[in-house]
Amino acid sequence: MESLSFCNVTVSFGEMKALNNISFKVMPGEIFGLVGRNGSGKTTILKTITGMIKPDDGHIMINDQAVDVGMKEYKSIIGYCPQNDSFFEKLTVEENLGYFARLYNVEGDLENIIKGVTNSLGIGDRIYEIAEKLSGGMKRRLNIACSLLHDPGFLLLDEPSIQLDPISRNELWNTIKMINKTGTTIIISSNMMEEINSLCNRVIFMDQGNKIYEGDPRGAMNYLSGHRKNYYGDLR
Repeated sequence: MESLSFCNVTVSFGEMKALNNISFKVMPGEIFGLVGRNGSGKTTILKTITGMIKPDDGHIMINDQAVDVGMKEYKSIIGYCPQNDSFFEKLTVEENLGYFARLYNVEGDLENIIKGVTNSLGIGDRIYEIAEKLSGGMKRRLNIACSLLHDPGFLLLDEPSIQLDPISRNELWNTIKMINKTGTTIIISSNMMEEINSLCNRVIFMDQGNKIYEGDPRGAMNYLSGHRKNYYGDLR
């Protein structure tokens, strides 16, 4: 298992500084949370880790060694599940996963690989169903399945519980915990304190591109209430 370090990263979009010299380290096997309101920099961090965004300064390290995020070897250990559904609504679950398996250059028996992923995520009985007919919770599971086909060491989840009802949300949280127990290190962005408290070992809080807290999620609100009153009053 490997650690991932985000080292002194700055990202600017024109005059706006989306990330301001941000550093943190994700330890092997943990669920690490990125917390903050919309626009605080959470998604920018995830996209920088994937290589979708190139930083102005700073770098990514795996096991304390700087890496080129554009290299095939690096991309093979990263799975990214965005906020919006990444699959095709008009294709079946099986067809979508077959497409993403080929996109990730997954080798081996694709039928068994797809069956294994779908069964582990609780959508094995929906494999021939058209994606648009799935419930919201099942769509989120399919979205995660698409990012797990190549068996990445790190799974990045961008607000996975967004727009889910409470029952589907709790089921998804149990699925995320199950994935983590298999040895996958997870980085999750959220603005839901209940989600962060339920899932995460450690968190950072973001404020307009700045890191303002790092540590135990259960101590975060106490810290913030003493330093930035009412700033996170809109966090659910």
